[in-house]
Amino acid sequence: MKRSKWIIVVVLALCLGALSVKYGQKILNKNKYKRIKTEYVFTDLINLGCTSVKQQGATNTCWSYTGNSFLESEMIRMGKEPVEISQVFTARQAYLDKAHNYVRLHGGLTMGKGAIT
Repeated sequence: MKRSKWIIVVVLALCLGALSVKYGQKILNKNKYKRIKTEYVFTDLINLGCTSVKQQGATNTCWSYTGNSFLESEMIRMGKEPVEISQVFTARQAYLDKAHNYVRLHGGLTMGKGAIT
């Protein structure tokens, strides 16, 4: 008895699914959206300056580029004169600190490329 009820339920579900697909397409075709050609006009609320884009290439010091870009942008935001900071100087200072810690910890620190660890 239970098996026949399940068969009936499955057949009804398939019929309803087929009907919804058949008549659903007609409903979707009736309600086509009309495209309205408008031009969007954007207005600047805040326009902060920026420094030139730097090419980092394949260097492992991407952290130096992002950190310096943040500092340069903050200086412009605060109204100070835009200054371009050297990424190599920042990376050099970081590697000097890393070398100092390497010697201080008797080699217990990795001296690899990339960010400071």
